[in-house]
Amino acid sequence: MGPFGWVIAVFFWILVAAAAIAVIVFIISQINRRQGPYTAAQPGGPPRAPGDRSRALELLKERLARGEISEEEYLRLKRLLEEE
Repeated sequence: MGPFGWVIAVFFWILVAAAAIAVIVFIISQINRRQGPYTAAQPGGPPRAPGDRSRALELLKERLARGEISEEEYLRLKRLLEEE
């Protein structure tokens, strides 16, 4: 390998370690993205702020307007939010 063979080996293992760390960070970020932020419904989640309910109703109205949910689903979810 020559006198600098060990330098090449060290760089190789640094690259392997960096790639492994990058893969782990990517996997964790994908898991967190799918789970979303904590809500009060989840154990250990922070308490909801007073404005959360009105924001939830706004989002519900937007979803209805975009056609993502039916009117029946909208009314069902609205009742659930008003019960909390």
